[in-house]
Amino acid sequence: MRRTTIALLAATSLGVAGCSSSGDSKPQPTVTVTKTPKLSAAEQQQTCVDAWAKAYHASTDPTETPAACDGLAEEAQTKAQFDGLMKRNKENIQAGQDCLADPACTSLPVP
Repeated sequence: MRRTTIALLAATSLGVAGCSSSGDSKPQPTVTVTKTPKLSAAEQQQTCVDAWAKAYHASTDPTETPAACDGLAEEAQTKAQFDGLMKRNKENIQAGQDCLADPACTSLPVP
């Protein structure tokens, strides 16, 4: 009986030892969750203006509000859309003036 108990105890110990982790197993990967920092109201407004300017550069009449404007009040979105259009216009005027000042520029048709 004593041998049976010792054998049973040894078998149980070996079974438990087999289930324990060994040095060969790889550790579980660490998952890092990164939160997007909150923008101030002015930063969010400027991000929306920049997104509208980019949309206007890509198309003459964008029909979809950029995702950067999500969360802004309707009045703020309308102002950002107008400011984005004005920003695009200023950038186009500057590009035209730069081209006219450069004799090698051919992007503007000059009669």
